[in-house]
Order: sequence, then C-alpha cells, then structure tokens
Amino acid sequence: MLDAKILTAVLASLVATGVMVNGGEGIEYDTPEVDNFDEGFDYSEFIEDPVDKIREHFRSYPEPENSVKANLTVENLHQQTINIRSSGSVETEELKYVDLGAYEVSSEDEINLHSFGGTISTGNSTVLEGSTDSVTSNNVNVSGMMTVNEEVNTSYVYVEDVERTPITLSNTGGSIESDDASTEFGQGSRVVDINSFSGDMKIFTENETVILDGKVSSLEAGSFSFGD
Repeated sequence: MLDAKILTAVLASLVATGVMVNGGEGIEYDTPEVDNFDEGFDYSEFIEDPVDKIREHFRSYPEPENSVKANLTVENLHQQTINIRSSGSVETEELKYVDLGAYEVSSEDEINLHSFGGTISTGNSTVLEGSTDSVTSNNVNVSGMMTVNEEVNTSYVYVEDVERTPITLSNTGGSIESDDASTEFGQGSRVVDINSFSGDMKIFTENETVILDGKVSSLEAGSFSFGD
C-alpha cells in the first residue's frame, strides 16, 4: 500500500502535468492535506495487489493431488444444489431446447453445454443455471459466452472435466476410495465436504446418486478424511 504522503505527491504531480498541458490559465486545483489525507480514504478503490488476488484464488481452490473415487447416495438430493466452478461439458437426456438469452437453440438430438459454470439442482425436473461458452449437438454448434437457465426432465447429468470445485453433500451414505484409504458408511449418515474437486461427476436423479472420479485437495466425511 502506498504511503499517504507518497500518494499525495503522485496526485500533485498529475495536477501539475494537467496545468502544463492546459496552459494553467484560470484553472485552480485543490490537493488534499497530507496530514488528513488518509482519514476515511479507501486506498483499495485505487490500489489492488494482483499478487494477493492470485494467492487468494489458489488458497481457495488449490491444485488437487489426492485421487478419489466415490459412489454416494444422497438423501433429499432434490433439496440440495451442486455448484460447478467450471467444467468441460454437461450432458443430459432430453435437453433439446435451450434459451441462451440472445439465442434460442433447438435440436432433434440432445444438446451439450461446454465450459459450463453454475448450479445444478435436481427435483421434479433438473435446473441448469449459469453460463456456457458453446452448445453443440449433432446438427447445432453455437459459440460465445451465454447465460443458461433451463429445466430438463432427465434421469442423469454427466459433468466432465470439472475443475477445482468445492462440493458439500449432506445426508450421504456410500463408499469413498483414495490411494491410501477407503471407507463405507450407512445411508444418510455423513456430510461429505470436498475441497477443490477436479474430474468427472455423474448425477443420477432417480436414485439420488452422485459418482465422483478424479482428484481432490481434501475430503472429509465424518471421522474419515484425507488430504490437506
């Protein structure tokens, strides 16, 4: 962060430059008093450290290094929302129409969403809400950053190449396996809390099952945990 006196000197220099450019005739400028300059002044409006922002990003979503395979049955999955930071593609059945704001796309075949980021909510129908940079099917290809808010009746959602996504699922049972440890637990007995998942996710809406295959930075499921 710049010292108040230094920042004042910078502003004064800019003022002087403006006077020189404009000839200085009939122009008056007030520069802030140094002693009172930092009272109530929000430096962050003018100065943000990009290195700090990068560090914070990687602290929040670290590189996943621990392999994971999980087969989870999630009670009340329809009441929970899965957030996806980014992914390679999303595939469902019966998604043959998508309203993308500037575009309306319909196809005889299922439409895939690429580079999807947003939320997946299951229930009587599955809601995909977020953004995508392209949609494709056998006869459709539309590119460009677009918003998505679509309901689809589907028994599954395949999300490929998920990238550094935190996942929390409550009322969960099933099995989890990593390189060095594994566990099985009863239906609805655990909260599974994952930091920075990267890999493939399969969601089966009818039997409320979530299957993960990839890597995580850390995972906790009750007393079972591994990673950072």
